[in-house]
Amino acid sequence: MFKIISTMKHILFVLFVMATYSAFSQQGAPVIQKLTDEDRAQTLTENLSKELSLNETQMSKSKKIHLSYLKKLNKARLNFDNNDPKARNNSIKEMQSCNTVKEKAILKILNPDQKKIYEERLVMSKAVKKQPLTIEEKPKLQATPTTKGQ
Repeated sequence: MFKIISTMKHILFVLFVMATYSAFSQQGAPVIQKLTDEDRAQTLTENLSKELSLNETQMSKSKKIHLSYLKKLNKARLNFDNNDPKARNNSIKEMQSCNTVKEKAILKILNPDQKKIYEERLVMSKAVKKQPLTIEEKPKLQATPTTKGQ
């Protein structure tokens, strides 16, 4: 009798697990949509516009810059997954170069007030990523107020 009850408990447990599994599988997993370069460029431009209050002309130019950057970045990433350390290092250098070109192009379309904000953002970003700062950027980092105690 005890064996039958134990077996029945196991069967009920298995049925419960199967029912729960089927209920969750019917909901389906969220579909992750891969964004196109155009979508990503639009998002980058919108984020930059929110931060710097870009006008329509600046937004248009920014989107073109971001689109060009993303296409070059994708090409540079091709060798990144390569197991060859030399190819991987070259890929990293290409990606860093793409980023530098993008930053300089963005700076060209900004007004002086926007440039100041963008440059501060770049300096802080590089400091967080522990990337080497250029000679021009070092004084800006020292002049930026810290956020300790907040």
